[in-house]
Amino acid sequence: MTGGIIDDGTYFLTAIDLYNGETSNRQQAGTLLFAGNSIQSILVQPGGVEERASATYVTLDNGLTFTFGCPDVAVRSTTYTAGGGTLQWINPSIMTEVVTLTKQ
Repeated sequence: MTGGIIDDGTYFLTAIDLYNGETSNRQQAGTLLFAGNSIQSILVQPGGVEERASATYVTLDNGLTFTFGCPDVAVRSTTYTAGGGTLQWINPSIMTEVVTLTKQ
Protein backbone atom coordinates (compact mmCIF):
# COMPACT_ATOMS: atom_id res chain seq x y z
CA MET A 1 0.00 0.00 0.00
CA THR A 2 1.45 3.32 -1.13
CA GLY A 3 -0.97 6.03 0.08
CA GLY A 4 -1.97 8.86 -2.25
CA ILE A 5 -4.70 11.49 -2.52
CA ILE A 6 -8.27 10.28 -2.03
CA ASP A 7 -10.33 12.31 -4.49
CA ASP A 8 -13.78 13.46 -3.40
CA GLY A 9 -16.61 11.61 -5.10
CA THR A 10 -18.76 8.50 -5.12
CA TYR A 11 -17.02 5.14 -5.07
CA PHE A 12 -18.51 1.69 -5.56
CA LEU A 13 -17.23 -1.48 -3.96
CA THR A 14 -15.87 -3.48 -6.90
CA ALA A 15 -13.82 -6.26 -5.28
CA ILE A 16 -12.87 -7.97 -2.06
CA ASP A 17 -9.72 -10.02 -2.64
CA LEU A 18 -7.74 -12.26 -0.35
CA TYR A 19 -3.97 -11.87 -0.02
CA ASN A 20 -3.44 -15.16 -1.85
CA GLY A 21 -5.16 -13.72 -4.96
CA GLU A 22 -8.44 -15.58 -4.60
CA THR A 23 -11.72 -13.70 -4.55
CA SER A 24 -13.55 -13.58 -1.25
CA ASN A 25 -16.79 -15.54 -1.10
CA ARG A 26 -18.44 -12.72 0.84
CA GLN A 27 -21.25 -11.19 -1.21
CA GLN A 28 -21.46 -7.50 -0.52
CA ALA A 29 -22.34 -4.33 -2.41
CA GLY A 30 -21.47 -0.83 -1.34
CA THR A 31 -21.52 2.85 -2.18
CA LEU A 32 -19.22 5.28 -0.40
CA LEU A 33 -19.25 9.07 -0.71
CA PHE A 34 -15.99 10.86 0.11
CA ALA A 35 -16.23 14.64 0.65
CA GLY A 36 -13.52 16.68 2.37
CA ASN A 37 -12.40 14.47 5.20
CA SER A 38 -15.76 12.75 5.69
CA ILE A 39 -17.29 9.57 4.36
CA GLN A 40 -20.84 8.29 4.15
CA SER A 41 -21.34 4.63 3.30
CA ILE A 42 -24.11 2.20 2.51
CA LEU A 43 -23.12 -1.47 2.47
CA VAL A 44 -25.61 -4.15 1.47
CA GLN A 45 -24.96 -7.47 3.17
CA PRO A 46 -26.19 -10.87 1.96
CA GLY A 47 -29.96 -11.04 2.31
CA GLY A 48 -30.32 -7.35 1.45
CA VAL A 49 -29.55 -5.97 4.92
CA GLU A 50 -28.31 -2.39 4.62
CA GLU A 51 -25.63 -1.02 6.92
CA ARG A 52 -25.15 2.74 6.91
CA ALA A 53 -22.22 4.52 8.50
CA SER A 54 -20.59 7.91 8.66
CA ALA A 55 -17.04 8.75 9.60
CA THR A 56 -14.25 11.23 9.26
CA TYR A 57 -10.86 10.12 8.02
CA VAL A 58 -7.25 11.23 8.01
CA THR A 59 -4.31 10.02 5.97
CA LEU A 60 -0.61 10.04 6.79
CA ASP A 61 1.85 8.52 4.33
CA ASN A 62 0.11 5.20 3.49
CA GLY A 63 -1.95 5.14 6.69
CA LEU A 64 -5.70 5.69 6.73
CA THR A 65 -7.65 6.18 9.97
CA PHE A 66 -11.45 6.24 10.12
CA THR A 67 -13.28 7.71 13.12
CA PHE A 68 -16.87 6.51 13.04
CA GLY A 69 -19.63 8.45 14.74
CA CYS A 70 -22.58 6.48 13.42
CA PRO A 71 -23.95 3.89 13.99
CA ASP A 72 -21.26 3.19 16.64
CA VAL A 73 -18.31 5.25 17.81
CA ALA A 74 -15.12 3.49 16.74
CA VAL A 75 -11.67 4.16 15.32
CA ARG A 76 -10.21 1.86 12.64
CA SER A 77 -6.76 2.20 11.08
CA THR A 78 -5.31 0.53 8.01
CA THR A 79 -3.04 1.12 5.02
CA TYR A 80 -4.26 2.21 1.60
CA THR A 81 -3.45 3.08 -2.02
CA ALA A 82 -5.33 5.76 -3.98
CA GLY A 83 -5.02 6.89 -7.59
CA GLY A 84 -6.27 6.39 -11.11
CA GLY A 85 -9.91 6.31 -10.01
CA THR A 86 -9.44 3.48 -7.54
CA LEU A 87 -9.01 3.23 -3.80
CA GLN A 88 -7.79 0.10 -2.05
CA TRP A 89 -7.29 -0.66 1.61
CA ILE A 90 -6.63 -3.62 3.81
CA ASN A 91 -9.83 -4.41 5.67
CA PRO A 92 -9.10 -3.31 9.26
CA SER A 93 -11.56 -5.92 10.57
CA ILE A 94 -10.34 -8.82 8.38
CA MET A 95 -6.63 -8.22 7.77
CA THR A 96 -6.43 -10.90 5.03
CA GLU A 97 -8.71 -8.92 2.70
CA VAL A 98 -8.02 -6.07 0.31
CA VAL A 99 -11.08 -3.94 -0.48
CA THR A 100 -11.18 -2.19 -3.88
CA LEU A 101 -13.42 0.79 -4.61
CA THR A 102 -13.84 2.41 -8.03
CA LYS A 103 -14.76 6.07 -8.45
CA GLN A 104 -17.77 6.80 -10.64
